Amino acid sequence: MKEKVYYPELDVIKGIAILLIILGHSLCEFPVNIDEQLQSVIPYVDGFSLAIFFVASGFLYSTKDSWSVFLKKKSLRLLLPYVTFCLLTIILRFAFAPFTHSGAPSISDALLRLLTGGYYWFLYALFLIMVICRLIKKNAALLAVAIICLAFSVIDIKAAGVIKRCINFIPFFILGYFVKIYYKDVLKYISNNSGNIFLVILPVLYVIVVSVFAQLQGVSFVIEGIVGSLFVWILSIKLTKAEPCRKILSFFGRYSLQFYLNHLLIMLPCYYIASFLPFSNAILLWLLIFVMAVAISWVMLLVEKRLKKIHFLFGL
Repeated sequence: MKEKVYYPELDVIKGIAILLIILGHSLCEFPVNIDEQLQSVIPYVDGFSLAIFFVASGFLYSTKDSWSVFLKKKSLRLLLPYVTFCLLTIILRFAFAPFTHSGAPSISDALLRLLTGGYYWFLYALFLIMVICRLIKKNAALLAVAIICLAFSVIDIKAAGVIKRCINFIPFFILGYFVKIYYKDVLKYISNNSGNIFLVILPVLYVIVVSVFAQLQGVSFVIEGIVGSLFVWILSIKLTKAEPCRKILSFFGRYSLQFYLNHLLIMLPCYYIASFLPFSNAILLWLLIFVMAVAISWVMLLVEKRLKKIHFLFGL
């Protein structure tokens, strides 16, 4: 049996991505309005973090398992934690409705969101995308689907929530799948000093794209996702050689699913703590919310790791 290859940069990539996602979610409107004060910052923060995850997921995607094994693995890894944390979210939304911006959802609305990916939609969309790619299977057909969905994303086609998200992110997933095929050649080029030029060019290009295409959401979404993912990937390859940084980011990468699930559950308390702090500097409040969300999510992870009999509920 062929030994599975470990790519240390994948953990670093996912570590950077999850920290960017938490940073983006640390911007809030209620009960303290940081969004309004940092409107100029928002497009640069959350323009590509989820795209990175879909590229990385596509890179790690495999069709070697049978359908039954494939569905069992993905259901345990994605759908079970999805349902667990959706139910926790619904319970908390009902229990703490007076403290939320939107109040308690109706039971029908909560169930509809559960069944259609309204909560923790990343896991729901990722599962659907994996099933779709498994059904298509052939490389030429996958490439055609990626191009068609990319065109729909560029024109910013209107569609129901989870359908639109699948359309938007399936090209990034398929991109990761094809990167894996040609990765040895790509890695040789990026690993040497000639790859360093991209670490300068890509951030500049990203800023230009965000500034120029701000009004063209579809175009901006696609280009930001590609440029941002490419930059983080190259940066991660370089960071694997920087030991302290690699260890920290790899930890977040290995437990990126748990940090994703945990932080969304506790963002509202973090917002409230920030609203009671005796200062109003938006950037400082934003960073403090981020630190609190990461720290509390880490404590939750420690508890979850001790609950060995129900690891599967947390995606562990």
